[in-house]
Amino acid sequence: MAHDTPGNTPHLPDPTPWPMVLALGMTLLAAGLVTTRWLSVIGLIVLGAALYRLIMEDVRQQRAAGHG
Repeated sequence: MAHDTPGNTPHLPDPTPWPMVLALGMTLLAAGLVTTRWLSVIGLIVLGAALYRLIMEDVRQQRAAGHG
């Protein structure tokens, strides 16, 4: 059983729109596989940008909390 102590709190990220943008990129990528190559390219760009922003936001939060 876990006890509620100050050092035992889990890290929860702040709310952000990037997971939804990441899902949009994956959807565009998948839709492009059955339609046209350009839709896949756009999906890949959106997916890459959203993944980068999501990771960098978490890194920024960790640094602000003094964990890195």
